[in-house]
Amino acid sequence: MSGREQHRGLHALSSAGVYLASVALLLLMGYVVLNVVLRYLGHPLPGVTEISGRWMMVPLVFAGIAVAQFKGEHLTVSSLVELCDKRLQRALVHVAIALDVIFMAMVGYFGFRGAEKSRGVGETGIDSGVALWPTRYLVPICTVLIVLGTYVLWRTSRSEATGQGLGGIAPSETRG
Repeated sequence: MSGREQHRGLHALSSAGVYLASVALLLLMGYVVLNVVLRYLGHPLPGVTEISGRWMMVPLVFAGIAVAQFKGEHLTVSSLVELCDKRLQRALVHVAIALDVIFMAMVGYFGFRGAEKSRGVGETGIDSGVALWPTRYLVPICTVLIVLGTYVLWRTSRSEATGQGLGGIAPSETRG
């Protein structure tokens, strides 16, 4: 797979994450507003916390993290790193990326184990009776996206050191 094809594929994954997070946010806002209106009329929706917390917040948060990772727009504290020489800066970036991958791999692994356990018992909401176990798989799926975003950061940081972008693409193009 060429660098441009890889870039297009990663851009498509990033766009999918944006759409997933956007849909989750719109559903969350609509559901909460509907519940407020119905509660005012004396007929609140059952299981609002369960449904909004599991079905809408999880994809909103994890897809948002993945998109920020893809675009290189996550928070960084670089004041100490900027005092180091360029070679040490690159080394610290690689260490941070390795730690990020290890951490996200652990989140994904334990998230998958939890999802399997939840599916095994057929987890449902106490108030709503809605199946909650499918939402548990969103965590490992989104951690894969986050690790792919980390790969993009690694390739970008590596290419900035050599002056070459991701497969011939300028580093600035991989962040947009």
